[in-house]
Amino acid sequence: EFNPYGPANPNGLYYMDARSGSVVIRNCRIKGTLVINSGGQDIIIETSVYWKPAREDYPALVIDGTTGKLFVRTNQDLYESIINRDLSLPGEAGYGTKWTHYPNMIKGLIFSLTDLDFEGYSYIKGSVISMNEITLKDDATLEYDANILNIPPMQFRNFFLAPVRGSWRKVIP
Repeated sequence: EFNPYGPANPNGLYYMDARSGSVVIRNCRIKGTLVINSGGQDIIIETSVYWKPAREDYPALVIDGTTGKLFVRTNQDLYESIINRDLSLPGEAGYGTKWTHYPNMIKGLIFSLTDLDFEGYSYIKGSVISMNEITLKDDATLEYDANILNIPPMQFRNFFLAPVRGSWRKVIP
């Protein structure tokens, strides 16, 4: 019911291939990490989105691809009553109703090889890393979350090799 494309991943990690066309994400709640191969296409996040990774040590969004852009154009909070859909998970308050309100927010780390454009009232609480340009327009807000420094996503941690009697092993500080 919550993932029409197959069984839920226990870590909330999902891959999308956008080579055949652009991806538009709107009016949804995501509790997971999306890894999107942009394939030169634009990725658009718009209207209302409440998004955070299922695990604190995972990023929210990873865009793989050197062309195309990520556009975040959210402009309002997410109300189940407006979209006429129950987004609460079993066991959560509000499950079985359509009255829950979620803030317009992407929480966590966003990493992209492409340009990033944040527009409207987009609100990002976390960190944003791009190998190209990052543009903020209108009232878009990026709020640093110190928890990402304390518990960085696994793929973004520093590590070093340290001697261990008789062998070597990777140590993650």
